[in-house]
Order: sequence, then C-alpha cells, then structure tokens
Amino acid sequence: MTATRTVTATGAALGYARAHAARHLHDVATLAAIPSVSADPAHRGDVERAARWLVARLRSAGLPEVRLHRTDGHPAVVGYAPAPPGAPTLLVYGHYDVQPAGPSGAWAVAPFRPVVRDGVLYGRGVSDDKGQLMAHVAAVECWYATAGALPVGVVLVLDGEEEIGSPHLGPVLDAVWARYRPSAAVVSDTRMRDARTPALTVSLRGAVHAELIVRGAAGDLHSGAYGGAVADPARELCRIVCGLHSPRGAVRLPGLPPPSPRAVPGEAVPSDAEVLGLGWARPAGAGAVEARFGAHARATVRPALVVSALRTGDGRSRAVVRAEASADLSLRLAPGQDPARAVAALRSRIRRLSRPGTVVSLNVRATAAPVELPTSGTLVDAARAAARIGFGRAPVLLRSGGTIPVVHQLAVVRGLPTVLLGFALAEDRMHAPNERFAVDCFRGGVRTAVALLGASVTGPPAVPG
Repeated sequence: MTATRTVTATGAALGYARAHAARHLHDVATLAAIPSVSADPAHRGDVERAARWLVARLRSAGLPEVRLHRTDGHPAVVGYAPAPPGAPTLLVYGHYDVQPAGPSGAWAVAPFRPVVRDGVLYGRGVSDDKGQLMAHVAAVECWYATAGALPVGVVLVLDGEEEIGSPHLGPVLDAVWARYRPSAAVVSDTRMRDARTPALTVSLRGAVHAELIVRGAAGDLHSGAYGGAVADPARELCRIVCGLHSPRGAVRLPGLPPPSPRAVPGEAVPSDAEVLGLGWARPAGAGAVEARFGAHARATVRPALVVSALRTGDGRSRAVVRAEASADLSLRLAPGQDPARAVAALRSRIRRLSRPGTVVSLNVRATAAPVELPTSGTLVDAARAAARIGFGRAPVLLRSGGTIPVVHQLAVVRGLPTVLLGFALAEDRMHAPNERFAVDCFRGGVRTAVALLGASVTGPPAVPG
C-alpha cells in the first residue's frame, strides 16, 4: 500500500471508528463485566470466560488467526494477521486480568456491572487494562471493515496474568517469536498527561512482590498467661517492617545499588500538588517519605517499599498472643536497580532485624526489572504522529512508577523497539475502588490505535494530518 493510499485508508478507518464508537464502548463494558481476577482461584472460571470472549471478539474483528494459548496458569489470547509484502509486524500487548474489587461498600457502583456516568465508564478493569486493549481490537476492526486488510502485520498478545506478575508469559512470547517475528511493539497500559494531552511513557519501575511471615509459638497463647513472657509475632513483624526504612523515610536496604535514571529532555513533571490531588492524598509528614525529592520523583525514579497488607489472627478481638503475623510487601525498583540484588538485600536486612523467639521467612512471589525506553526513533515518531491524530496534539514524555513485566522482556531481553502509549488518566483509580475510564479518552485511544496501524514502524509515518 502506497503512502497516499494509506493516508486515504486511514481516514476511512477513522470514519468507521466515529460511526461505531458506542458499540466499541459497549464491548469494553461487556468484557469488564467478567470478573477475571487472576489472583483469586475462585475466579479461575471467569478468567477462562474472559479469554474465550476475547477469542470470539478478535475473530469478529477480522483477524484470520486467533487461538487460546494454554499455560500452566491462566491462558493468553493470541491473534494474528500476516503482514503485506514488505510491511512490518506490530506486536500489541495488553492484559485482560484484573485486580480484586475490594470492599463492595467502597464502590459507588457494582464493580463488575460497568456503568457510564457523566462521560466516564466505571468498573473494575475498565482502564487497567480492558478499555485500553479494546482500543486496539476496535482499531483492527476499523481497518478490516473499511480496507478489507491491515496495512501492517499485527500480533495481539493478551495476557491473563499481568496482575500476578505474568509468571507464565515467557513460553507464550517464545511461541510468538518463533512463529510471527514481530518488528516492533506497542503497549497501552499507561496514562496520559491529562484528559487532553497524550503521553509516551519512557520509563517504568521494577518490582519485587513478597510475603513476610513471622511465626512464634505453635498456637495462639492467652495474653494474660503469656503476654510479656514470649515474643509477639505481630509486634516483631511491625518492628521489622519499620526497620526497612530509615528515619528520614528512605528505603533502607544495604547492598541495593542507588538509582541511576537517565535524563529525559522535555519530560512532563507534575507538581506535588497535582500528584497528591489526583490521588486524593494528604501531604506526608517528615520521615513518611523521602524529604529530598518531589512527589513525582519519589514515585518514578526512587525505590519505594509499600506494605500492601497486614494480617494476624482471624479478625476477631481476643486477648491472645498470635502465633503468626504476615505482611505483603511491594518493593518498587528505580532505574538501574536489579531485582535479584534487591531480593538479596531485602533478605539480608530482614535477617539482621530478626530476633530470637520467632522464625521469620520471606516468600518472593514475583519480580520484574525496571526499564527505560528510547525517546526518539522511527517507532516513537510513528506513535507521536498517531497520538496527534487521536487527540489533536503531540504527546509529552512521562515517567511512570508502575511496573509492566512484559516491557523488559520485549525491549531489553528480546531487543524489540517498544513504545508505551496509554490512554488512561492518573485519576482513573487503577487497583482502587471506583476505577474509571473517560469515554473521550477511550475514543481518542481508538483513533490513535487506528492511526498507528496506518503509520509505518520502519519508515516515516504515513498518517493524515
């Protein structure tokens, strides 16, 4: 397809996207109504149901080859369209699993009954990542419906385990590489600068997710008979967790190399007031956070250790010394920090803080490396051009404090040119109650995805405008 024909065809696909915008949004709501919570065995059937729905949807969009890729955990969905002669193949990654909904009382709507209110779609998974991946599915349909074919090859890899660290994605990627040989990759699981300004995310933090367990006596003990005479696992747990930070609020893990982020010219840096306001958070006091850095830097280029859960006993109030206490730890790693060294440093620090009377263990559940991506090049140019079509303005460069395990696999391990082009907003409350996705952002995302398929990822972008 010549550049002129591609521009014309892109315009037709964009027109189709406008005409079918309501149905494409309904698709997001339909998928989000399936509670595909990968971390909960009770929802295993729902994860399977979501995967099979996606298989059917990719086929109806026009992809000639779609299959359910079985793993030792939840399945992945892989869809493929071969490239026209001389054209590249673009890998599109997304994930269809979601976080647990959490307390239903904290939601203004039923988490798995998505509803649109005032131009915003509410429901678990609508922005992370079902709405974003469905923008690309809609784009594929737009091209097939108007041009009868795609201008480039496409392989969609839809992960059912991203929220638990993508532990079984490696063999899926191996099979994709052996069979399809992608030329570049796009991941839409990140945020825009604001509702009007798209963004290319150029760095992600890594992660170590682990459970810290402190065990004392063989069973619970009467606090009147044994309180003060034996070590209290809950108290010891709290002391160890507190010891993982310095009095000035910095992560305290001797042996963990300091961060080494590169400079990003033109990076968009939100103010402290904006970061806290979007999170509905109060300013932190001395020692609660690192004092020498702003909120955006602390959340993107500094390590952070968060206690995601604390557990002891059965939740009933009784006068006992608990036999066991545990905490879920989420350690985010800054650019330049290695997950293996972070795990070793965390284990070493915990051993140093442990005292006789308890047995302390650390179960590492998942790790992922931080990544920094190019801020220029052919793929970046194509993404910039596509975002201008989708949202009417050029994207800014933005760092993210989040972790997407597949990005390191794509960009670093496999050396594939990769761009992070997301459509969510900072206020979309991913992983929290009342998760949301602005309808205008979704529609802009569909337009962007349509334009990206019409742009060359191996030469100058060929998109209208």
